[in-house]
Amino acid sequence: MPLLKLGLQRHGLLSLPVFIILNITLVLFTLVWTHTANASNIYLVRHFEKQTLAPSNPHYKDPNLTMRGVERAAKLAVLMQAQNIKTIISSPYQRALQTAMPTSEQVHVDIDIWPAKPDDALVSYLLSLNSNTLIVGHSNTIPPLISSLGGPKVVIEEQQYGDLFVLRIGANKSIEFEQLTVE
Repeated sequence: MPLLKLGLQRHGLLSLPVFIILNITLVLFTLVWTHTANASNIYLVRHFEKQTLAPSNPHYKDPNLTMRGVERAAKLAVLMQAQNIKTIISSPYQRALQTAMPTSEQVHVDIDIWPAKPDDALVSYLLSLNSNTLIVGHSNTIPPLISSLGGPKVVIEEQQYGDLFVLRIGANKSIEFEQLTVE
């Protein structure tokens, strides 16, 4: 069970030219994406680029996204719009929530807040869902979650941003894995 649900907020992040480019990207993404009947997809992403703060800054342990991170979060939202996302899960940290929020607004799904470290309860919950889910975590939490869900071993370096991991769970619980990039 999530720690709390974060309601939708409206921010108006996209200008018209960016909106047009993102919609073109969405159409292309949709054309190459295949869906399997009676399967669910779990989309896992590490939060996008975060601000670098001095240790003396009170927000040092919970920084916001940079402008580049905000741009990627907007692109992720456009990509996720066509994926029939029914559940969004995020760690409670600002950088993760700010990565998830544009998708939440785009698909009109609240964000479920779970502890930053995945546990057996989260894995069981995810495997019990029969719908598409977006999970936003961290470089040290997404790889073990992928493995716990039956995916391959993945490493995310400290300065590595933009990877979108997809686990397709078939009706027979078979697992397919794909790694994409959110530019």
